[in-house]
Amino acid sequence: MFSTLTYKAARATRTPWTESVLFALCALVALLVFAQYDLLHAPLLHDMSLQMYSAQLIARGLPPYVMVGLVKTPLTGIAGAGMILVGNLFGVWDVLAVRFGFWVLMGLGAGGMYLWARALFASRWAGVLSALTLISFSLIGSNAVLGPQPKTLVMVTAIYTLYFVARANWFWAGVMAALAFLTWQPAAILLGIVWLMPLLDADGKRLPALARAIGGVTLPILLLVVYLLAQQALSAALQDTFGANLAYLRNSDAQLPLTARLLDNMARLGLRLRAPGCFDNNIVAGAGLGGVVAIAALAVLKAEPRAFLSRRVLPVFLYTLLFVGFTLVDFQVCNDLMPLAPVLALGIGIWTMLLLKWLASRLPANATARVGAAYLSVVLYFLATSGPVWAVPPSQSIRLDDQLTEVQKIGARLAPDDQVQQLGDALVLVFLKKQNPTKLIFFGPKTGTGILQQIPGGIGTVIRQLEDAPPRLITFSHFQESEWSQEFLRWVETHYTRTNSYELFPGKNSLLWIYVRKE
Repeated sequence: MFSTLTYKAARATRTPWTESVLFALCALVALLVFAQYDLLHAPLLHDMSLQMYSAQLIARGLPPYVMVGLVKTPLTGIAGAGMILVGNLFGVWDVLAVRFGFWVLMGLGAGGMYLWARALFASRWAGVLSALTLISFSLIGSNAVLGPQPKTLVMVTAIYTLYFVARANWFWAGVMAALAFLTWQPAAILLGIVWLMPLLDADGKRLPALARAIGGVTLPILLLVVYLLAQQALSAALQDTFGANLAYLRNSDAQLPLTARLLDNMARLGLRLRAPGCFDNNIVAGAGLGGVVAIAALAVLKAEPRAFLSRRVLPVFLYTLLFVGFTLVDFQVCNDLMPLAPVLALGIGIWTMLLLKWLASRLPANATARVGAAYLSVVLYFLATSGPVWAVPPSQSIRLDDQLTEVQKIGARLAPDDQVQQLGDALVLVFLKKQNPTKLIFFGPKTGTGILQQIPGGIGTVIRQLEDAPPRLITFSHFQESEWSQEFLRWVETHYTRTNSYELFPGKNSLLWIYVRKE
């Protein structure tokens, strides 16, 4: 198996037109399957509405981080802004324009999954089955239609990073790794892999390869820095994306020791994995994880360090182990596991390759018989394990048009110049194309121990901004009450009256509470 990974992969793309066709077919199948998850009508969820709001601000030429406080690096919002501008050319609503764009990105991710597995295993069957396995995960399908999900961009760019590393295309590996990092900070893992592997690659010139990798990483980051400088937003971006997260981690360490946090996150992860919405087909996920573990076991048993340290094998393990480690340190929801889904799909590709090698050693030399048996085995295996996932999923209790109807009712209470301050989501801001009077947009743990620590005066400064330009409405959703938020809540209750609530989101935290300014 390791000789296949180490040497035969160089021959993985001798017929480019065939690879292009299979890439396109995998992407097309992905788009068709993902569209089942209610592409046009799935609700805009809390976190996605925050990224959509950021994208709208950027599309209007307003600086990120100065106008809205978000703790992730900005590529999701920037990509969303580009999609909005393209959609405006064709009269497409902002929400659907961004949703279509990320849906297409996820299809390209499935195509990239085929290319990556094909490059590793020199097997089209392994490549196709790896791509189909990724497509079959409901965690991936449900997020493919929700719009600006940062984990979508991280997953897709990670696939292409590791594909380009396997092909020793160091410049583009660097570009993709940088894009992943500019989407979500933990993807800096990929930067380390891209810088390390040229130095370990025995097949090429190491220093020129490293220079190309550094050049690929530098280009997107430099372009972003220039953009943020032009928008006078670089300082705010560094404060929110790094300062706020570091402050949050310091406070978390003070409140809960690392060992206790690891145990807590392991317990939470176990509960999430057993609940619907993560990897619903445990057979496929478990087999995928077992396939990846099998590579490490075989490396040890066969004592083949050169193969294990190759650019096709070691990056997979570094990526997996480091992302698992980060997940155990800071796990919130199942979406945090999306970057690991391609590894599980790759594990299915490993079993496929082993199955085909086993068949080839036992079937007659007749090529037709081998191909037919391989085809039948792969299809039967896939249908037996993943088939149930392909059923049309149930629609949400709240749909996008329901949300729009309710927000229009809220909008009917506003004059054209009335302002709205939203906390917890940005649904009203997105649908009515309004702008918060402050940069505060959510009340979570990273607000009190992160973002507000980067604002001189903290919550008091936010209150003074609202007093200077009092909004007509203040809305709360997904609210997490804490000690530091009491001052703000007292101010709201003094100057505003809670009137009613609207059910705008599925599941828990479904209500949007409305507070109207006292006259």
